[in-house]
Amino acid sequence: MKPDKRPDKKTKSNGNKDAVMPSSKIHGTLFVVATPIGNSMDWTDRAKDILSKVDIVAAEDTRLLKREMAKIKIQPKKVFSHHEHNEEISTKGLMEALQSGLDVALASDAGTPLVSDPGFRLLEAAMNFQIKIVPVPGPSSLTAALSVTALGGRTFYFGGFLPVQTEPRKRALRRSRRAADKLVFLEAPHRLREMLADAEEIFGPQTTTVVCRELTKPYEEIKIDSLESIKKYFQVNEPRGEFVVLFRGTASEFLDATETRNEALALLGFGKSASDILEELQPFTELTRKQLYDIINKVKKEI
Repeated sequence: MKPDKRPDKKTKSNGNKDAVMPSSKIHGTLFVVATPIGNSMDWTDRAKDILSKVDIVAAEDTRLLKREMAKIKIQPKKVFSHHEHNEEISTKGLMEALQSGLDVALASDAGTPLVSDPGFRLLEAAMNFQIKIVPVPGPSSLTAALSVTALGGRTFYFGGFLPVQTEPRKRALRRSRRAADKLVFLEAPHRLREMLADAEEIFGPQTTTVVCRELTKPYEEIKIDSLESIKKYFQVNEPRGEFVVLFRGTASEFLDATETRNEALALLGFGKSASDILEELQPFTELTRKQLYDIINKVKKEI
């Protein structure tokens, strides 16, 4: 059935005369497609089928994705650049395509979209306009690392890439320590040594640590040892490739009132708003949102 080309109806919404409201026209489908993280044999038949059939494939690094698709003889109809620097504009363009009846696939360059890649704005917009969203699951460095990790427990916390600067990185590690049984981070090779040194200071040298390097690739390496031993190993051996680092955490502990106040003070010093601090600290304290908000506002008045 051909999509109805009638224009969307526009109406005022919260004073915004340009707000577009969902209409009854037939929309396209947004597919969220996982791709291999290194081994081309990890392509799923469904991912290959979707990427070869949709009208538009959106990706952060179009050159890399095109190269990987060429290896398995996928010829997409159109590839669209969608990254953090053009996300606002590209989301608008992709939404126009979806609303006109075209099918779009959001594909990560490697792994599962949105785990550590841009795409939130597009999915949020698609949900707001009742666009059908279909996951096409597959490889992910996060789940691959967790599947070979003997750290115990049932919960995990995924922190993505840590801050580049030392003090913010230490604070992020300190907060995450209490978040779950397993703490998972991504790290670049040129920052791995600094990250492990900061982690040892925060977690302690005997903390069980797992480092997964180049997962699914020819030089894959998985090491599990004390944090102290892992740090020494990479002091001697040059970190190369992409890293997923896991630490044993403690899910039962939370920030107390004093620790919460100190964290709020530090975040305010970095220019964070009260609402941003509230969202950032809430998972790490047993305080109610009101109690936490009161602490943040009290600290704000003191500085």
